[in-house]
Amino acid sequence: LGGALWTTATLFEHAHGCSVLASRGNDLKLRDLEELNKLIRRIKKHKGPGIVHRVLRGKLVVVTFGDSCLDPAGERIYQGTAVFLCETGADGRVDLEQLEEAVMRGNYLLSTSRKSTKALTSSLSGEVHGAVAAFDHGRYCTLLLDFFEGREVSPRLVWPKLSLPAYREDVVPLVKLVQYCDCDSLIKHLLTENTGLLQDRRFLGYVKILEDALTSGEIAKLFHVASRHNMADFLTKVMTSLALGFWRKTGSLRVEPGEYGARAEARRAERRARSLADRRERERDAALSMEA
Repeated sequence: LGGALWTTATLFEHAHGCSVLASRGNDLKLRDLEELNKLIRRIKKHKGPGIVHRVLRGKLVVVTFGDSCLDPAGERIYQGTAVFLCETGADGRVDLEQLEEAVMRGNYLLSTSRKSTKALTSSLSGEVHGAVAAFDHGRYCTLLLDFFEGREVSPRLVWPKLSLPAYREDVVPLVKLVQYCDCDSLIKHLLTENTGLLQDRRFLGYVKILEDALTSGEIAKLFHVASRHNMADFLTKVMTSLALGFWRKTGSLRVEPGEYGARAEARRAERRARSLADRRERERDAALSMEA
């Protein structure tokens, strides 16, 4: 198992299998040894490098994926996070709205696969905590990149000029963070600020962390992504990931919204059309009043 864990530094799709077996270390059974042998055989079948870093040009953003999954026995929740550095265009400009559905060249930064240490009472609670963990890892990477570019990343807490806007100006990185999540309910709670359906009141605090990060700009954009394109999906379950295969073959991430994302885009289009109609009506009223 120690050798298998060592390979996950580059073959990170096997991290979940190693995490599950490591959690049973104090009470191993025959079926666990059989699973370990299967895991080792899967690792040995892999050909070629696990990670290839390609040259990135243009404006860069940090892209993070988070996922959470209840194990088949219903005993624990596993959480996964994957973070990538992606290019968004060679002209130096970045339109984050276009990243809701896009193909981005990206390099792997880090990933985690772990058993949740929290007493989770529902799958939604697990998704909330997993999204906060994904934000935490993505924020770390953005601050690290800012540091490499020579920017001071610690807040200047100077009394009596201490204020929340000044603090946020200091701690919000210049490198943008874009986060993807495949949980419909969590996206709905965050974008509509409707937390009444959350039964576990303890996790309202975690929702508030994400809301504040979206408000302050620490998370520049939060998008829904279809599960088949979620690069953290295979970190919470043993599976063959087509998204991982596409990234290894092309060096690019493909993201597109799932069913909820399509409905959200329809609502945004409706709001834009309504806003445009209201503006034209105000302009017409202003023109009539000037003529009068």
